[in-house]
Amino acid sequence: MKFLQFALTALILTLGGCAYPTSSIEQGAAQSNLRLINAPIGAQVLVDGRKVGERTKTRADDFPVSAGHHLVEIMVGESVNSKREYFVGAGSIVEIGVER
Repeated sequence: MKFLQFALTALILTLGGCAYPTSSIEQGAAQSNLRLINAPIGAQVLVDGRKVGERTKTRADDFPVSAGHHLVEIMVGESVNSKREYFVGAGSIVEIGVER
């Protein structure tokens, strides 16, 4: 009888450790983007220290990023025009304006 109680207790403790995960992954979420506006043609966009693109249009350019916090730098020529942290939600577009 004691062995049965011990086995049952061990089983309950073992299964109690099998909890649901505390984080989740959202599959199928739309792409998150940074939208560069009011920047001169040729302005470089760096996200978290990596070049992700260059301003090519006359109105706005979108640059895909993962959801979360990002340090975004806009380089015009050799100088930093803008350097800020942004939070980008899943599937959202964050507009970034630069000073001229």
